[in-house]
Amino acid sequence: KQPFDYIECESELVSGIITENSGMIFIFNSISEITCIIEITIILFCLCCGGFFFLFKIVFFIFLFLLFIRSSCCRIKLTHAIFLFLFFFFPFCFACLNGLLIFVFF
Repeated sequence: KQPFDYIECESELVSGIITENSGMIFIFNSISEITCIIEITIILFCLCCGGFFFLFKIVFFIFLFLLFIRSSCCRIKLTHAIFLFLFFFFPFCFACLNGLLIFVFF
């Protein structure tokens, strides 16, 4: 995350994980977040592409893409994330699903 990201999250600084965990515990927590990103990337690749060792480069690029998004995007509010999901991602996924169903059954 960016250094100024911790300045923007005042509520987490006061009562969150940054204050409760300092030093090595905070480092282990940060490493565990990155490990979760790697695991999610591998699981998504196995589910979508059908194999663990099949084109390992793609797993690496998906991981770099997710890491780039996490490190370059600033903190967004929960209301903005909900708005983005409800009015962009959900209709897009619904349209893709409808297109797939029409393609399969007709």
